[in-house]
Amino acid sequence: MLLPLKNLTKNIVKKRAVGIDISDSYVKIAGLEKRGQNIQLLCVGKTKCSKEVVENGEIKNETALSQIVQQALQKLKGNAFKIKNVYLSLPEEKCFVDIIKIPLMPEEKIEQAVMLEAENIVPLPLNEIYFDFEKVQTTARLAKCQEILFSAVPQKIADSYLNVLQKANLTVQNIEPESLATARALTEKDFFYPPLLFVDLGITRTCLTIFAGKNIRFTWIVPISAAQLDKNIANFLNISLDNAQTLRKKEGLTGKKEVFEAMVPLLTDLAEQIKHYVDYWQTHQDKCQYFDGKSRIPQIILCGQRATLKGLKEFLHSELKLKVEWGDPTVNLAKDKLPPSLQKENLLTYGAAIGLALKQIYAD
Repeated sequence: MLLPLKNLTKNIVKKRAVGIDISDSYVKIAGLEKRGQNIQLLCVGKTKCSKEVVENGEIKNETALSQIVQQALQKLKGNAFKIKNVYLSLPEEKCFVDIIKIPLMPEEKIEQAVMLEAENIVPLPLNEIYFDFEKVQTTARLAKCQEILFSAVPQKIADSYLNVLQKANLTVQNIEPESLATARALTEKDFFYPPLLFVDLGITRTCLTIFAGKNIRFTWIVPISAAQLDKNIANFLNISLDNAQTLRKKEGLTGKKEVFEAMVPLLTDLAEQIKHYVDYWQTHQDKCQYFDGKSRIPQIILCGQRATLKGLKEFLHSELKLKVEWGDPTVNLAKDKLPPSLQKENLLTYGAAIGLALKQIYAD
């Protein structure tokens, strides 16, 4: 999604698209194809990373990561096809995403106005970032200002990821923050949504994203993670981290009582953090013209690889008194044409990768 790359999509093979999502723990890939009015998921694949390769969103070993990307390509499940041009996500903790409000003005003056506002909110000099922006769609009849969705990333971080994919013999056509890609996968393209809160429980952090209308409104990184859950289990039961991870996946919150007791303090903290940001939204709705300050968040959407932790959905519902559901990354896809080899996959794992490929499909 970043400005220097937005015009590089001319040579993409039409109606086919590939998204690559790189995190501290995995490289995940999804391939889509548009046939007529249907968009089909053709292939997915992933390969595990380690903190010696990527840590806290920063690449420690570009050569090793490029090899992991190539391994992930070789593991694609489904009707794989030749991959050359890709869309790439960047780790949320390294990105800056915000809504900028500017006066109504002619199209040709918007960029200058956005840059003036960006100087006041971006925590880096503008000559050290890549950035992009888009107008927020609204149904407000008498809007007094124009809202702009602005995103930025340090050039140093983006260039490192671009180098990795170049070493893997891939051409990056477009890059954007992970939250934007995930939201695109989980929401229907032409639908205006009431406020939703996406909760992505990751191995190293949890990302909270408020989505309303057709755009992201806020994103926050919360320092609560699956790795911390594993550590709590290991300490509580005096077992290894590997065994703790196995118990987390097998038992979740609905199995052995001691596993539940080990995890519940941290997940209670997560629920409190979610409540805090839901309350924040309620007091800052004036930033959203579409809802005129009247709409509350009715629903939480769980996404990401660890969203299916047993009992998590029910636990958050009990703590927050809000509807909690798993996201559906196939909401824009032809589900009846899903390859048999993909039907048993946890496709929530590939939400960001699918969202990246959708961006490429929509751009054609």
